[in-house]
Amino acid sequence: MTASVTNNIFNLNTTIKINEKLCFNTALFEACKKGPHIDTILKGYGKAVSKHPVLIDIRQIHDLSSITDIHGNNYPRGFQTRAAEDLDRDTVDEIAKDMHDKNWDPLLMQGAVFRLPKEFKGMSYSSDGTERIYGIANLTHRYYAALASHQTHIIAWIIDIDLKKLRKWANAEANRKRYASNPRNDLIDITESILFDLSDKNSDISIAVENAPTPEKEEDVIRKEVESYNVHSKTRDAIVRRLAHKGGFTPERKKWDADFMKEYVDTTFQEWVTSSSDIYDYISNNDIPVILAQDEGRGAAEVATKWAQHVLDVNGPLKVLFSLKKSGKIDAMKADEIRRMFIKNVGNYMKMMGEAYQKIYVDGDGVLPKYEAFPEFAGETKMIRMY
Repeated sequence: MTASVTNNIFNLNTTIKINEKLCFNTALFEACKKGPHIDTILKGYGKAVSKHPVLIDIRQIHDLSSITDIHGNNYPRGFQTRAAEDLDRDTVDEIAKDMHDKNWDPLLMQGAVFRLPKEFKGMSYSSDGTERIYGIANLTHRYYAALASHQTHIIAWIIDIDLKKLRKWANAEANRKRYASNPRNDLIDITESILFDLSDKNSDISIAVENAPTPEKEEDVIRKEVESYNVHSKTRDAIVRRLAHKGGFTPERKKWDADFMKEYVDTTFQEWVTSSSDIYDYISNNDIPVILAQDEGRGAAEVATKWAQHVLDVNGPLKVLFSLKKSGKIDAMKADEIRRMFIKNVGNYMKMMGEAYQKIYVDGDGVLPKYEAFPEFAGETKMIRMY
């Protein structure tokens, strides 16, 4: 490593003059040294190669364009680690304005780049012929905002990380809401990150799933992997369900939620159209209204209510597609019994409401509730009696 390159990594980039009038100048660089150290979120993945962030010539960073290594392996989106669209333009514009106004918080976690491995040496150049020697680890929106605001440099950490670990680190740690300029979409980004690792048969997660003796143990392995991304338990369970539906592992029972039911219908019954009615979810190709439901919470009550509305309005054919509750263990041998119980519960709810209506409004024997409204407007200081 030459002295000039060493100076680039550990202090200031000297390949182009620093414009002190721009956001990323030497004063901000000194201030950023006092910010949080990136090693706190790199444990188990890699390490920083310096004690503080670095002022880097922006031309030396490879962007989201395609890059091919010396062995012919192509990376069509560069080193992008997110599952969704590469850029959120609104986020870029907001960050670019902050850069233009020199409104940059030096005490926040700065972004990160990594030195391109030797197989990428000489494979990427900027428009003026400057060799790109860094890849984006967690800097995409800030990088494009820097371009939009005409910065010559950007402040970022240079980290040492195995490319196989880059995607998981970016989604598990760097793109968490407290650190990211454009936080990860937990459900999509983490799902795709784990599926990416599962596609590598030599990865730790693939080996663990392969060696799991039962479907239940497979799910335990997947659940622990999702937990390593630092997510809430509800989000964890949703991601585990998504991974099951995406073929990440084979569970004893695929657990459905509203999003997956809709996704399944959209894929399986492509001739159906989404309903504009509050009662129905779809209209089939035979013009039959369709309701999606789940056997949990008020699922049966909601189906009964929509069924009653349908009878009073149309009183024609109706289709209800439903799934069992997400939580709990359900034996496959009892699935038919439990499904039929859901249908029976819909009818029981309808019957209860009919009998109650008869007693209250027809026979006059039912006791009416006393309604009170919360104070909401100027001059209202206490509960308002509505009787």
